[in-house]
This record gives sequence, C-alpha cells and structure tokens, in this order.
Amino acid sequence: MKRLGLIIGLALGVQICFGQSSLKELTNLLDLGQYKLQTHLQKKGYKRTYAEDEGISYVKEESKNHCIRGFQIINMPSESELVYQTTSFEEYSNLKQEIKSSGFNYPQKADENGPVLYQRESIRIESTTKKNDSTIFYVLKAAKKNLPKKKDLMWTEDLLQFDSQEYLANVFGKENIKTDVFYYTETETNKCTVLFPNTNQEVIFIWNDEINLKDLSFILIGGNLRPKEMEDTRGAIGHNVWRSKQGIICGMSLNEMQVINEQPVRFYNWNAESAGYLAPNNKGKIDFSQLGIVFNCMNCSFLKVTNNTIIDSDSALKENQKVYVTSYIVMPPKKTEAYSGAR
Repeated sequence: MKRLGLIIGLALGVQICFGQSSLKELTNLLDLGQYKLQTHLQKKGYKRTYAEDEGISYVKEESKNHCIRGFQIINMPSESELVYQTTSFEEYSNLKQEIKSSGFNYPQKADENGPVLYQRESIRIESTTKKNDSTIFYVLKAAKKNLPKKKDLMWTEDLLQFDSQEYLANVFGKENIKTDVFYYTETETNKCTVLFPNTNQEVIFIWNDEINLKDLSFILIGGNLRPKEMEDTRGAIGHNVWRSKQGIICGMSLNEMQVINEQPVRFYNWNAESAGYLAPNNKGKIDFSQLGIVFNCMNCSFLKVTNNTIIDSDSALKENQKVYVTSYIVMPPKKTEAYSGAR
C-alpha cells in the first residue's frame, strides 16, 4: 500500500496532478518495498520527521503555495499501508475523481463529507479529512492486501484471509460470488457473500461492515441462508467438501468427531430449542473457540431419546442416534468471544 501512496507522492512531489498520471502507472509503484519507498520520498524533498510505533512519517511544505503534504508508512503482517495527507482541496478532489473513474467500488450513497472506502481487487483507499489546529488536512489511506492463490487454499481456515467481498472477487472471480442476505431469524438479517453458490463448495461469508461488505464476522460451511430452509437442495448437491484443519467436515458422524476430539462432545438434545447445536464448556483436542458445529440426526424422530436438554456423544451413541455434522462455522480469532451461535 505504501506504493500507492508513494505513487501519489511521486506525482505530487513534482507538482504533477494525480489526474495527469494513469492509475495503472501509479499502482505499479505499489510493489516498491519500504526502503525504496523511503528513498524515493527523500529524493522528492520529503523530510522524515519522527518515528512512531505504527509507522514512519515524511513531510514536505511548499512555501510558494502554502501547501503541506505528508506520508505515514505503516507496516502490517499481511499488508502494507500508506497514509497521504495534503492541505490542497483541489488536489484531494482530483485524486478522488481519478479513483472513482478507475473502477473502484464504493457506496453509492456515501457521504462525501465523511469517510468513504474505495475498493478494487486487493487495494483499498479510504478518504477522509481531519483538522489540526486551524488547518484542514485531506487524507487518503491506501492499503494493499497480500492475497493467497487458489492453489494454496487447503483448509476452511485459509478462507479467513478474505476479509472483504472484493478480495473474494479478485481471487475467485466475480462470476463465482453473489451478494445475498443471511437470516439469523425471520427478522434478524445480515448482508453476506456466497462463494460458489449452490455447489458442494459453497461458503457463506458474514460481514460486520454491511455497507462495504468487509470485516469478516464468521464463515458458514454447509448451512443455509434462512434458518428454516429445507435441506432438499443440499441433499441433491451433496455434502460440502470444505474441511477444517481440525479435521471437521460436513457429513462426518458423531463417532468420528468424538475420535478426533478424544473426549465426548456435548450438544443440545433434540427436544431442546437449540437442538443440534454445541453446548457450552466442550473440551478436548478440538478448539471449540474457533469452531461452531451443528448436528442433525437421521433416525432420532423414530427413537426414544433422553429428555435431558444437553446430551453427550457417548450417551447419544449408546441410544443408537445416527448423528452427523450438518454445518459448521469458522471464526476469526478476534471474533471468538462474541460468537453466540449462528442459526
């Protein structure tokens, strides 16, 4: 991301309007490493002012037109960011217009006076303003994500790297995704993205930021968009083939799961409101803080099962319950505490 800002800096530092350079030319500079970026800024007259924990800052003040420009380089594990600031409203407007006309997606009803996020493939640019004493700074925060290749995606958890619909479209193709609505209940909904819809590779991505379709809440494998949706079409498609790195896959029997966990698994019995969902306080080899699992039963409507609200896998197997994994969710580590069950 640094490179995009760098690009911007390159154009601005020599007093060339961003609009006079092609975005392609500018984004090609996004591949510059941090050292080359810093060297470039220094050559263009930017002075390093101070170092902060989150980045390195460069500033350039032009007395001729009283314009102040600055960069902050930020390093992150999976992406790089660069924040560009200018006191020139005209320059800022030209930059935003160039971004808009270059295929970036952004909310059509966005408030131009507030923060606006522009997304295209692996690049994000957020525009905003801030006031420092009596001076207004116009800010562009650019970031580029290091996205994996499809051939390197082995486990469901690998999909956690896709933190926006735009990232999914970049790697898997727009033709393989659709924007939809996920129903927690008949009245509680959330915008989502469906990858490989109506196939045995279908994955549902639930977003915290429904406006920009980003900030992953959790991934659902083998589940439905509606809580009461019938399983007829799923049966025709077959069990989902995505496998968790912990060994969980749709269609797995309760016994197979217990073997993996090396301890009995507790879940809500079939007479409970949350029938088939994991009960609290499960322990064993499986990290249940990262996985939410939903079971179904092929023969429980014909069996006399215990009236206990919660049952463990040992008891269910003794009752000859043919229980299997029908769906599961995978949560980003930072989201695990907030998970209360996706229904």
